[in-house]
Amino acid sequence: MKILISLFLSVFLNAQSNLLVKYKMTTLFDGSKNYNSELLFSENASVFEFKLTEKDAIDKEYNDQNNILKVEIPDKSIHKLFFDIDKATISEIKKKINSESQVLVIDSLELPIWKITIEKRKINNHECIKALTSFKGRDYEVWFTMDFPTFFGPWKLNGLPGLILEAHDNKNEVFFEAIEIISTDKSLASLPTNLEITSSKDYNKKLTEYLTEITDRLNSLGDRNSKINSKATISKGIELE
Repeated sequence: MKILISLFLSVFLNAQSNLLVKYKMTTLFDGSKNYNSELLFSENASVFEFKLTEKDAIDKEYNDQNNILKVEIPDKSIHKLFFDIDKATISEIKKKINSESQVLVIDSLELPIWKITIEKRKINNHECIKALTSFKGRDYEVWFTMDFPTFFGPWKLNGLPGLILEAHDNKNEVFFEAIEIISTDKSLASLPTNLEITSSKDYNKKLTEYLTEITDRLNSLGDRNSKINSKATISKGIELE
């Protein structure tokens, strides 16, 4: 399968240049948040990068409906997802649990199972085809064009034969919209070779243990007359599974 994909892409992509696609990315599952995001891809690899816009990266303090002070500290880091067809891997640099250092999280490349429909419409003069999938706990509707044949898409929505120009989930909580497509000599970023390597399964296990430890520590601060009831949790994200 990987050989077929590479042969297919090599017909359309010039080996001397890559394609850079800038997306308007919006999430609504934890308040409205906008991201600057871009997809850079070559024949057999891609990097998808996203970061909160400056406006949405501001810390917030507010009182909830029970007049309890809430402090919201947005994730200001740059997220980079590295995809490699030849190695069939997806990699991401993440902050090490309870540390300022980083780790490299590497997993086997998991692809959505797509249903390509017969529905078509034009987006910015590009004829697009509608495709559907259920992936990571969400149902997605996307529109892709064969004007830019590629295996890669925004976030982890890979595996279609053309470039995704629009995508959203059925809960209207996640949106991607291509706003600029550029041919570029910019090369794909390389994975660092000096980081500790782990998997998502092990990383999430350590994160859960760390949050449980924080919860226990906070709850132990109260005395007999003023018990603290706290719980540290992982906030909802694009992936629900």
